[in-house]
Amino acid sequence: MTLSGFNTILHAIPDSLALVNKDGQILSVNRSWSRFAQKNGANEATEKGVGLNYLSVCRHALSMGVQEAGQLIETIQEVCEQRREMGEVEYECNSPTQRLWFIARVTLVSPDPDAIVLISHVDITARKEAELRVQRESQDHLAASLTDPLTGLRNRRGLENAGAVLWESAKRQGDKLAVIYLDLNDFKPVNDNWGHQEGDRVLKHIADHLQATFRASDLIARVGGDEFIVMARMGNNTDKLFLTRRLQRKFEFPVGDRGSYSVSVATGVAVQGEDQFQSFQELISCADQRMFEDKKAGKEK
Repeated sequence: MTLSGFNTILHAIPDSLALVNKDGQILSVNRSWSRFAQKNGANEATEKGVGLNYLSVCRHALSMGVQEAGQLIETIQEVCEQRREMGEVEYECNSPTQRLWFIARVTLVSPDPDAIVLISHVDITARKEAELRVQRESQDHLAASLTDPLTGLRNRRGLENAGAVLWESAKRQGDKLAVIYLDLNDFKPVNDNWGHQEGDRVLKHIADHLQATFRASDLIARVGGDEFIVMARMGNNTDKLFLTRRLQRKFEFPVGDRGSYSVSVATGVAVQGEDQFQSFQELISCADQRMFEDKKAGKEK
């Protein structure tokens, strides 16, 4: 088939196509190539295509940090040398008006010694946008599954996931790792006497207090109805009293002209480094037990 006859077929295909020889010179492009180039503000030479060196364009893109351009150069060379029958490279190509994705497919048309390849640029933007949408929804779903919807803190699952990483990091670097277990005293009467909406206000207030008291790098979670956990990396010269000293232990809540009520906090602290624990769960269990002892001592006063 003559080049003229081949071009007639190319023009009927909606994908952007270019015939390229083994040296990278563009021998022919179809109308879709020219229309796409014109639509996206390309210069006249690029719009025409013929005479440009495709490999040089790719090398320029590679020098600008487009790693896929290097993959495409390698694919073209391998197909021209018949080391593979065809190859494809997915890449992002942002036009002035929108974010686009393509697959560049390289297929051998004429073998050595005068190797010619057909390079087709297939628009996969719709598929890619759908994939990214699913990915975002999946990430949002995962984030929601790790977050307490009332306070915005991590939930128990979120604490376990992030806490396990913090545990391993602290062990590796020889840092102390503290767990503070908090439980609200006199919380049930709040719900019973003032309603669950008021109980939610208390829980949000405690969450805000913990976030304001501790560092952004510390892990804070609501792990039960009125139970909270804080995990904090400590300097080796820091003791647990320094951590708990910052905590407010009693909170007053006015309720309009109906009076007020108070809620206190029982705490238990365990520190990997001051004591030796075999696991992250054992560290939390110790802090939980010490919180229970603090709660019991408060009731006996």
